[in-house]
Amino acid sequence: MIRPQDKTKPVDELKSYMVGKTIKEIDESACNCIGIEFTDGTELLLEVEAANGSIGLYGVTGYIRE
Repeated sequence: MIRPQDKTKPVDELKSYMVGKTIKEIDESACNCIGIEFTDGTELLLEVEAANGSIGLYGVTGYIRE
């Protein structure tokens, strides 16, 4: 399972990494990250952060292993 401390690279389009796949396991142990492992062996880490330091606007970034 991808962890926030692993070496990763950002994903441009999340849809292509998620649509049509079956989730095997979800790790929600971090406060702003969700790790997803799919049955085909691929993994995706979703991170949520405040956009530009503002309150109320959040952005989701996906990461895969390098």
